[in-house]
Amino acid sequence: MDPTSVAGYRVVERIGRGGMGVVYRARDSVLDRDVALKYVDSAGAPEGRVERLIREAKIASSLQHPGIVTIYGFVSEGPCIAMEYIRGDTLSAHLLPDGMALDKAVRLGLQIAEALHYAHQSGVIHADLKPSNIMIDLTGRAKVLDFGLAHWRLFEELQTISDSGEHLQQLAGTIPYMSPEVVMGRSLDCRSDIFSLGCVLFEMLTGLRPFSADNPAATLNSLLNRMPRGIEILHQKVPAALADLVLRMLEKDPSRRLPTLGDAIVVLRDFCDGVDVLRLRTKHRFLSVSAIRRGLPLLFTVFLGLLMYLISEPGVSGRQLRVFLAQPEYYREGEDTPMDTVIWSSVVNGLHLLGSIQPILYHRLPVEGSDPAQLAKLAGSDEWINVRFQPENPLGNVQLQRIRTGDGALLKQVQFSVPKEYLSQSSQAVLSQVLAIYRGMESRQSIGYSALSYSDYSRFVEIYSSLNQGVGDRQVLFNKLDKLISEAPGFFAAEVMAVDLAHDLFSDTEKMFYLERAKNIIGRLQFAHPNPVVVLQRKALLSIDSGDIEIAEEIVNKISSMSPGDPEVLLLRSRIAEHRGDISKALSLVTKASSMASISWSAWYRAAALAIRNGDVDTARDKVDKILNLTPGNTLALGQRGLVELLYGDVDRAVSIYKRLLEIKRHRSYLVNLGLALMLKENYQEARVNFTYALEIQPGHRVAILNLADAEMALGNREIALDLYRSVLNQKKPRGDEGAYGKMVRAQCLAHLEEYGMAIELTLEALSSSPEDPEIAYQAALVYSLVGEYESAIVNARAALRRGMDRRWFNLPVFRNTPVPDSLPENNENH
Repeated sequence: MDPTSVAGYRVVERIGRGGMGVVYRARDSVLDRDVALKYVDSAGAPEGRVERLIREAKIASSLQHPGIVTIYGFVSEGPCIAMEYIRGDTLSAHLLPDGMALDKAVRLGLQIAEALHYAHQSGVIHADLKPSNIMIDLTGRAKVLDFGLAHWRLFEELQTISDSGEHLQQLAGTIPYMSPEVVMGRSLDCRSDIFSLGCVLFEMLTGLRPFSADNPAATLNSLLNRMPRGIEILHQKVPAALADLVLRMLEKDPSRRLPTLGDAIVVLRDFCDGVDVLRLRTKHRFLSVSAIRRGLPLLFTVFLGLLMYLISEPGVSGRQLRVFLAQPEYYREGEDTPMDTVIWSSVVNGLHLLGSIQPILYHRLPVEGSDPAQLAKLAGSDEWINVRFQPENPLGNVQLQRIRTGDGALLKQVQFSVPKEYLSQSSQAVLSQVLAIYRGMESRQSIGYSALSYSDYSRFVEIYSSLNQGVGDRQVLFNKLDKLISEAPGFFAAEVMAVDLAHDLFSDTEKMFYLERAKNIIGRLQFAHPNPVVVLQRKALLSIDSGDIEIAEEIVNKISSMSPGDPEVLLLRSRIAEHRGDISKALSLVTKASSMASISWSAWYRAAALAIRNGDVDTARDKVDKILNLTPGNTLALGQRGLVELLYGDVDRAVSIYKRLLEIKRHRSYLVNLGLALMLKENYQEARVNFTYALEIQPGHRVAILNLADAEMALGNREIALDLYRSVLNQKKPRGDEGAYGKMVRAQCLAHLEEYGMAIELTLEALSSSPEDPEIAYQAALVYSLVGEYESAIVNARAALRRGMDRRWFNLPVFRNTPVPDSLPENNENH
């Protein structure tokens, strides 16, 4: 007997029967709307079926997309699932023996692909896509049914198939659309749905099921062992590019199949837009170059639309939203659990799937004892996400909150349940909810995302935590991170972190491997990551690293057009000016950026570093004091304070600061700067020890070797020193423009080795590119003193003093027995 009412729903009529049970149209008496009630036939069902379906329904209910039928909830009295009622027919009713009209088939195919791709980005697969699970409403819109629900039914029915095949007939309508991995009982990912959609598209376009045979058993054999039937009809009826796309979706080997539906969406959308697509034959994971170029105007148009949304966000003024997420331990309640790892990592990856958001994840925070709200302010974010996992809360064990950084206002909150027993499904649910609380802020679909395993998440958190706590060898951690992203393609958060870490390691070690690896990762991300600005910012930095300044400027201009008013643009332009030696302009740009509301203390740090280079001691001290007032114990700021004292202030205080920092962490830069301070104090023996320790930490570092050679020379070990100078010159020269400092390192070594012509040539190049830099002027005076051109040495020494260099640097042994020290004023006018 049919029910008449249940839990506030008045049953109106039976509208069908599905694999799980009877489906009714009912009226919601509270919201006054029609709903579909899908009853779960629990009689004779395997143990735990209803509980599994409840869990799946909770996950599927988080999917909010115009191409997906919305699940409203689970009614235990039925038991039944309440979902959106669609007036219309299934896709099966629209199929024609000779195929649909091409424009209708492509339009519906695009809508289905977009819905599936959204679900895949949220970590949810369908696993039973077929025409009877796709509704076409009265407006002609396709909507996919039964996300997360059909999967368990299909799994159970496959389990019941006996050797005699007595239950195969029950699956007659499903088997022709199964992927080979479903048939073989293998683990599934989004590529299984891509195969099923390929079968549906093939039938829509030709009227033929590509693997259908006389009976279900023969169809299974065809799915596993035969080519699609009717390929010649497909090629006759549709353009080559579309036929090629469908056939790539039908590859039996998942590794040869389209990796995501992003490729398919671009091609189908081009057909809908009337674009003449010639072909899509590439066997690479990503779009052909021609398809990418066609997509660029679309990306720009989408970003213009995003700007209108972002203007309404307080304090954003048209640029991208900066969203902070603290490290996992700040959200943890009690001991670390696998679920903590999954939830936090899923939030991270969700943020990276949002095209209009810049995720802010510090992995080297130099302060301790702050809460997430304070850290969000220090990071210069617009918002931060609060994450709570409450295992014992039956109504919703996970809570996500969007909180405005400036005033702590709660902007949005979701509370939902995740199944603790199924970690992969939990990650899907969390990722989907992140996308939901930032709904409307996606810039474009990702074309590289794939679902991740708990192992992937666990490795990511382990690497992130090590970086954050400053433990472990960063080069070893990069190798682990590099391995992770090679084994888990589409883990955008990990890939972006790998680029950042590779950039840091290149800056620190000057090893070209890290620069080249970062560029390789960026090459993939620029076609796959949903947020072009996140990628372009890093591409600009790598271009500056390579000395490709004109390219960097073009990229920065593009970022500025996409995210107007973004202070990161000023910081990038500051780096370009610094590379060109215009320290005053660089300092002006970074000072302007640091005055903006939504900028982190790191901008003040950059301003302090540039002021030090510019000889502006008062500004440098002011910025360092601001950082330390805001973040007491900030080790990076303490390092800058030590540098101010080393170059312009109290050498004894510099020694004290660097010894204190070395008690916290043995870092190469602390040891080098301590060694320089000891050189000024004429303690050459202890200076040599510190330079040696620095090279143990970072073998091959050119500046550390140069300083060690200078110490050996001061101690009278001339041959040892000359060998060290030669070792610097024997190192592989960085590709591109090595910059003024790199040139001066080589010039000093050449001068010591009496290669005077080349030394002077490099010195002139450095002075030309950085005419206002006091340290370059000082090093030029040093080179000219070694060469014996004392007039030029004195001119540059005086220029260094005028720009803030302290006179005591001209008392080092290299200037002894030269007229340079005696030609300089006793006291700097600056101090």
